[in-house]
Amino acid sequence: MNRLITILCALFCALGVAAQQSGVQPAFRAGEELTLKVSYRAKLIPNTEVATVVMSVADTTINGRPYYCIYANARTMPSWRWFYNLNDTYRSYIDTTTFRPVLATSQIRENGYRAWSTFEYDWAKGVSINRKQRRQNPIDERHIPIAGESYDGVSLFYDLRTTDPTTLVEGEDRTIALLLNDTVRYINYRYLGRERKKVRGVGTFRTLKFSCQLATSTGESFEDGTEFFIWISDDRNKIPIFFESPIRVGSVRAYISGFDGLRFPLESLEE
Repeated sequence: MNRLITILCALFCALGVAAQQSGVQPAFRAGEELTLKVSYRAKLIPNTEVATVVMSVADTTINGRPYYCIYANARTMPSWRWFYNLNDTYRSYIDTTTFRPVLATSQIRENGYRAWSTFEYDWAKGVSINRKQRRQNPIDERHIPIAGESYDGVSLFYDLRTTDPTTLVEGEDRTIALLLNDTVRYINYRYLGRERKKVRGVGTFRTLKFSCQLATSTGESFEDGTEFFIWISDDRNKIPIFFESPIRVGSVRAYISGFDGLRFPLESLEE
């Protein structure tokens, strides 16, 4: 659970082309809020909701310049906090013109574990200054090269949500880069085509389906071949609809449960 929101945000951005590169109007705006429910299921355990992920967009300014402040929070539900009390919060500040992040922060609170981190992007030098601290331990500072578009997970999600579906080639393999505290980790993904996906309590969506694999720092897939599957709304908003990941015992799922302030009509939701 501790890396769930990072994995979700990174995998949801498997849409290929950044908005500023494609010239397409951004898929989000200030005031947007997305809510996903996270569930666990196993052979003898029915699908059980265990956590909620909330992501929202707001306008802000830094040194007189406009930015989007992206907020993301993962929280276990009250009935499960006795077992695993998770409350992780992430913020990314994205330039409204270039859609590049300038700063990302995280506050990790999981049972008795506490950690704080910041990613400070220096695009002129092509480096991210990453700082991490666990409780009162000394701050660990690292300078990570960020050639190309290596972003933290939350920034990746919001930077890459907009693409022209006609550029997607069914069965084609692609790779994106995820910036972590101490390295850049790659995600290999494949577009599998269009599919109708039913979400309990919300409705049936027309979606774009992808399979993804977390890879090593050199871009090679892990030997176990574990795949994650995601479904993205097949409309101009490109919001996450459904996510499924196998784990050692059972599987973890996340699915849309609420949305507000979308830039475009949610045309993928069928009546």
